[in-house]
Amino acid sequence: MNIIRHPHLGALTTMGVGGYARTMIEIGKDDLDRSGPETVEYGARPFVLGGGSNLLVQEGELDLVLVRKRYETPPEVIAEEGDLVRVRVDGGCPLVRLLVWAAKNGLRGLEGLAGVPGTVGGGVAMNAGSHGQEMGQVLDRVSVWSPATGAFRAGSKQFVTGYRSFVLDAAPQWFLILEAELLFARDDSARVMADYRTRLARKAGVQPLQARTAGCVFKNPSGHSAGRLLDQAGLRGKRCGEMEFSRQHANFMANTGNGTFAQAMELIGSGLGLSIVRNIVTGRLGINLELEVRIVS
Repeated sequence: MNIIRHPHLGALTTMGVGGYARTMIEIGKDDLDRSGPETVEYGARPFVLGGGSNLLVQEGELDLVLVRKRYETPPEVIAEEGDLVRVRVDGGCPLVRLLVWAAKNGLRGLEGLAGVPGTVGGGVAMNAGSHGQEMGQVLDRVSVWSPATGAFRAGSKQFVTGYRSFVLDAAPQWFLILEAELLFARDDSARVMADYRTRLARKAGVQPLQARTAGCVFKNPSGHSAGRLLDQAGLRGKRCGEMEFSRQHANFMANTGNGTFAQAMELIGSGLGLSIVRNIVTGRLGINLELEVRIVS
């Protein structure tokens, strides 16, 4: 178990904004029997952290203990099941590492997620998706740990995935995803890798993959693209200080320098009332937007 005192969330998130937590605990599989007392001792509010790619975090001192799955083992094929290949992957594995490994091994099913940041555990927890593919489409089992339950496994009948959501039956208050078992289709490795690279290049042409963002700010309303709605409302490039809605894709908020939490919230609102963006989109287009990015304060 790695224990890091006073970790800086600004350095742990892809947007580069955030204050300091009390402690961060990186848990490995061998630590599970003794990790529960540590979370109680070092913080009142446990917060499960993956790759920090879907978070907008307040500055200052935060009464949080960060709990993170340490990346320990690379993806591995554990069974061939007819036309499908069962793969076990560590919850702490970077998503890009899984996607490249799968492509090199001729395993199809998640290449549409090319360019999506974060970890496998985080991808499962928010049912990450892109280009018509989602983690939930290949997810078959998860191994989970929480202080209330200890470690347990859940099959596909014990959880439900939806648009950017993953819900466990009788879920504990909070939990950490240790491993996931995914079912891939077998294909030619050169063909899968070519498809992965094509999708990545296409995404790089329309999304600010190199900018400091938290991914999409708003969920896509049914039948609509949030980015297109924001564009139609004239919000592409709208700035507050050093935060702006990207000129490349309006649904990405980019930290262009030393942007702050307050500047970001000035643009998107705190959830306590209608924000600038929601006012404009709702007023002009009559469509309500729901946040996809998670606010931590």
